[in-house]
Amino acid sequence: MKKKRKRKQSKLTQMKNNLEQLRRDLAEADTQGKKAKLTLRILLLEQKVKREEFHRVSGFNQIRTSEIPSGAPGLGKR
Repeated sequence: MKKKRKRKQSKLTQMKNNLEQLRRDLAEADTQGKKAKLTLRILLLEQKVKREEFHRVSGFNQIRTSEIPSGAPGLGKR
C-alpha cells in the first residue's frame, strides 16, 4: 500500500487551531493576569483570522507583486 503524504495545513487553518487552543487555555487559567493576556491574544488572533478570511474570499492573497506594474498608484514607486 502506498503511503499518502500528509498535506501541509494552510495558514488560516493553523490560526484557527491556535485560536481554539487559546480558548481552552483561557478556560483553565487560574489568575487574572493570565486570563487578561490570553484574552488579548485571542482578540488579536481573531482579527488576523477575520482579515485572512476576507483576503481569501476577495482573492487579495493571490495577487503576485510581479503582476503589479511599477507605476501603479499607491505603491510609492516612481
